[in-house]
Amino acid sequence: AMPDVPMWNGNVINVKTWAGTKARGDNVGDDAVAIQAAIDAAGVGQAVFIPRGEYRLKSTLTLNSTTVLFGLHNNLSRLKASEETGSVFMGGGPKPLVQSPNASGATTRLADLMLLQRMTTPAAYLLNWQAGAGSMVQNVAFDRRIVGSGTSINYPLILITNNGGGRWYNFQHQSSSYQNES
Repeated sequence: AMPDVPMWNGNVINVKTWAGTKARGDNVGDDAVAIQAAIDAAGVGQAVFIPRGEYRLKSTLTLNSTTVLFGLHNNLSRLKASEETGSVFMGGGPKPLVQSPNASGATTRLADLMLLQRMTTPAAYLLNWQAGAGSMVQNVAFDRRIVGSGTSINYPLILITNNGGGRWYNFQHQSSSYQNES
């Protein structure tokens, strides 16, 4: 049977209202610093909640071995690779939008989110999963948007390496193409 989704147990950091650096989720700027600060501040048994919104990230979010990162729904809480100046996803070798720890005993959990990149972020992929058997990816949508023409990215959406494994439920991939006619 599929496990329950993360629940509000009174021990949740909301990245928009947390006392630390607040994320905006308005598809403007960079929310990576604020979300990473919330992940780093979360103690064992404390989850990090991504409310409805589109959160632009200029750098990789690094989860720890006990991180529970969850959103409202896999179409409403979106983490997106930024195309703006200063984004690590615009050049160099491919970097993941989200990375789990390389730990066989990790209980890392990712749930009810969308990980999103446009084909115009040439150095991005969505997930590098290295967390072991006790980890979980649940109700996550992986979306690589096709924009423009002739754009090619020849590496996977998800890379599972080292200790990577765990349980995966409701794995979704979606793509959509919007081309402007001139």
